[in-house]
Amino acid sequence: MKKGFTLLELMLVVVLMGIVYGSVINVFERYKEKVIDVTFMSLQKYMQEFSHNNHVSLVCINQCEECLLFVDEKFTQNVTPFMDKDIQLYQYDKDIGVREFQALPYFPSDGQEEEACFRYDIYPDGSRSEMIVKDKKEVYLFPSYFGSVQKYASIEEAIEQQAELARKVAE
Repeated sequence: MKKGFTLLELMLVVVLMGIVYGSVINVFERYKEKVIDVTFMSLQKYMQEFSHNNHVSLVCINQCEECLLFVDEKFTQNVTPFMDKDIQLYQYDKDIGVREFQALPYFPSDGQEEEACFRYDIYPDGSRSEMIVKDKKEVYLFPSYFGSVQKYASIEEAIEQQAELARKVAE
């Protein structure tokens, strides 16, 4: 009596392996192409979910019509734009107060500098981009270390809170 597989059994195994392989690849492709919806309030938590060695960056370009997520400087996925193209970015300095600033530029693989309308970075030591963001409706305070993103009705409220945080850190 011969031990082995029949041609029918081998063909069945090959077909089943093809079906499993095809469905697994299909699931990964859908996950890879999935566009994620985030908001200013959920951005920090969303980005902290990505494992990284260097940093995680969200860069919005083309007048905030396109947002790209990078993990350790490698493009990971598109993120649905969640802001007005007319947002204003501010930084607080305890010595000079508040000043408006431009987001750091973006350098795609071709090396040509592109203007970014928004950029948010998270680093392994827990530090994050510190800024105040004002859109048409509300103001968001992105603290550097302590706490999560907070929403305010006015820029004055956000500045006052940032000044309070700076005083606490200085003590």
